[in-house]
Amino acid sequence: MTKSTAEFQKTLVKAEAGDSTTQCDLGYMYSEGEGVPEDCAEAVEWFLKAADQGIADAQYSLGFMYEHGNGVEQDCTEAVKWYSKAANQDHAWAQYMLASMYHTGENVPQDYTKVLKWYRKAADRDLAEAEYAVTYFCSLCSYST
Repeated sequence: MTKSTAEFQKTLVKAEAGDSTTQCDLGYMYSEGEGVPEDCAEAVEWFLKAADQGIADAQYSLGFMYEHGNGVEQDCTEAVKWYSKAANQDHAWAQYMLASMYHTGENVPQDYTKVLKWYRKAADRDLAEAEYAVTYFCSLCSYST
């Protein structure tokens, strides 16, 4: 459901007052163009405010923005940093993305121990994609012995 301009204004007031959860919500609104024209650079600013206050969804979103170069210059090292912060707070998608980066060796050393660790953590949070990845990864390991 598309958020209205009025909803955006209410969210903006709360975010400007320092509410960290609302700052993250505002980041989503800017990144998706919900009630406001899409502006990924502005989204990054709001995600950063929330992420610096420990909001895992904002940390994950920053990881995604840096990984894909949305609103910032693409920087996979920064992506790993933000995914790691969110993953350490049990954010399932951050755990999954971090595992994927360790799997491909994308700006981190390829490390299959960490791949399995993070996929398992995400699977433990009932993320279906991670459950599949654990099963697939373990089946590959069993064939290599």
